[in-house]
Amino acid sequence: MRGIPIDKKAKPRRAGIVIFLADLRRSVLRLETWLADCSERAKQRRALASLTDHALRDIGLTRVDIEAEIDKPGWRP
Repeated sequence: MRGIPIDKKAKPRRAGIVIFLADLRRSVLRLETWLADCSERAKQRRALASLTDHALRDIGLTRVDIEAEIDKPGWRP
């Protein structure tokens, strides 16, 4: 009776799954970081929009200066 030939150079199937899961984890972490960055940018823009003209003058800006920044979506840097 003959056995099934085994390729000793081939990586076990488990290694492929482990690599896939590691890549998936890295992708999820990158997505999580990107979403957190988008959320932070949106929060900062809302805070900037809520500043009074006096507060804006204190930091050297005018309402016109910040309009373009405020109009950007949160995902755009």
